[in-house]
Amino acid sequence: FFSTSSLSNYLMFQRKLKALGYPEADTFRVDDDGPFRTLVCWLEDTKIRAYRIEERTPLRTFDDNWPLALEKYLVDQGCTVNRTPSGIQQGEKAGVVDWLLGCAISLEYRDNADQYNQQAREHLDSKAISQHTETLMRTDPLQDKAFLDALATLADTLRIPRHDDPQVLLSAIVKIIQRKFSPAALKDASAQHEAALKNGQGSGAPPVVDEDTFPLGFDTGDEMLNKAATILRLLYIADMRDLQTKINELIVTVQGFTANPKTNTKAGKVGR
Repeated sequence: FFSTSSLSNYLMFQRKLKALGYPEADTFRVDDDGPFRTLVCWLEDTKIRAYRIEERTPLRTFDDNWPLALEKYLVDQGCTVNRTPSGIQQGEKAGVVDWLLGCAISLEYRDNADQYNQQAREHLDSKAISQHTETLMRTDPLQDKAFLDALATLADTLRIPRHDDPQVLLSAIVKIIQRKFSPAALKDASAQHEAALKNGQGSGAPPVVDEDTFPLGFDTGDEMLNKAATILRLLYIADMRDLQTKINELIVTVQGFTANPKTNTKAGKVGR
């Protein structure tokens, strides 16, 4: 079990060791002499690399002279941690390890500054996008004044009567756009418009919803109510056309399946 201070050191070292890619990061214990010496050698061999290879031999030799070799190494690196010159004491190991890890991380960053800076920028951009997305997900657009104003403006542009319920108005706008601004609808409208121009029948495109083009068939006595009823009727007709199209497709499929039946003389019947 860890004491409070040991647990704090363990967690702190674990994060730094994992950042450096140390293979034994999860099991490292600063108060264990063997892993402590192994870590010092690994840091010098792979990250710090202050000594030439042949000069690292004393650090790699775990004998009675190793504490002196470590002290010389720390002096050469300018280590500022208070320690016992004759040999690192148990309570001084954490400070030494932290200092060496700091050196290693600094050198690692210096060697790969462009890569880490790019990763940091990408992380910040990703975090900003994530926060913005969360904000949007927590916000109901139908309660947002800017959205409702834009919705009303779009409805006016499409000549769709406004409705007290923004959800109903939005649904009507979506269906009108799907019907009137699909690639096929735009192509057909363009052809009709060109034909009208050739015949001298005007220069402007007809409105999306026009009472003369789409007569309601009855009068409610209120112009806005008439327009709303016209919209609802058009949406109903559009839905019925979709349903009829799907029914026709199903009939064609069934006819294709049952056409040209094959005779099975063994079964004594005709068909599949």
